Amino acid sequence: MDTGRCTSNNKLLEYESQREVMYLFDDTVGSHISLPDGIVQSVFRYLSVHELKHVSLTCHALNNAICKYVLTDASRFECEVAEHEGVSHRTRSNSYAWGNLLKMCTIFWPARRRRNFMRHFYLKNKSVDNHTIWGQCFSGFYQNWDRQACSEFLDSVIRFTDLTRLLTVVMSDKVGKHYQLEMEVRQRFHGFFIDQLAESESEQGFWLSVLLRTQKSVAEQGRLFMLLFGPVKYIHGEGRIDWYMLSETIFTRNQCIQIIKPLSSNLCCLVKTTELKSEFSWSDSEIFTLMEEITSAPQVWVFHNFASLLLLRPELIRIALYYRIIYGHCKEAAHMLHAMKTLIDCNFWTN
Repeated sequence: MDTGRCTSNNKLLEYESQREVMYLFDDTVGSHISLPDGIVQSVFRYLSVHELKHVSLTCHALNNAICKYVLTDASRFECEVAEHEGVSHRTRSNSYAWGNLLKMCTIFWPARRRRNFMRHFYLKNKSVDNHTIWGQCFSGFYQNWDRQACSEFLDSVIRFTDLTRLLTVVMSDKVGKHYQLEMEVRQRFHGFFIDQLAESESEQGFWLSVLLRTQKSVAEQGRLFMLLFGPVKYIHGEGRIDWYMLSETIFTRNQCIQIIKPLSSNLCCLVKTTELKSEFSWSDSEIFTLMEEITSAPQVWVFHNFASLLLLRPELIRIALYYRIIYGHCKEAAHMLHAMKTLIDCNFWTN
């Protein structure tokens, strides 16, 4: 029997989920009141999510009752998050509040059980198919968790949202063959995690590191990086990742800022992970190898675009230059410096 108790002076509140009854005892008069579960659940419908969160922390009995409520009243979550659909990811919406409620409901649970609770909640509310809404809910749920717990939660989300299957399909075949699934993976990862991140490059670097580490080889990590941040082209209004644009086109300055800067900025986020535990940190040599992978597969970039990648975030120049020299590619290093100097001399980066 799942029983929760809460005491206050001489009163005892007890919730028995199997019997679906909540009891209120008062030993001063030797009487008790039993409340059917349906009435308790009905009362919860009149409380805001914020109020439910605080009630869940009052005692174990009410915590159990609210946990049951959030898994059974599926329509409420859908209705409330629909009111804030389309809000900026910087705004703490109803979906964020729901995530925070789920966090507080499970705050004393083991990590695995908490992840399983979120999985059940997600599956109960699969009719909500907006990835950003779920991302805001997830961010409210894992707020202030430690790095390891966040990493394990991301792995769990990948499994229960079917991303494992989608990733297997798109990563095991030729790039562009499953362009619709590629865009689906991109949109899910952006909605669930990337678009919810704080301004801190260190925080962004951590989540990007965890995402990339889901892939074992450098080739797979580079491919996932481009899948997430590479340029998109539109054919008859349908978006698809353009795997060859950077190998075939020389861009203007404004085009570089729009197309290449997201790649530069996210590589720099990985540079900031040096302060993290080794499991999540990226060394300069790993970043260099990743940079080489994304600028050469599936086809080598135009060198002008590679030079632009470095100039957009000069922190990357040191890494690209240093490892070329120590690996004996001095001519290529000289070519790289010449390409960057040419862009600077022709005022390519001036307003």
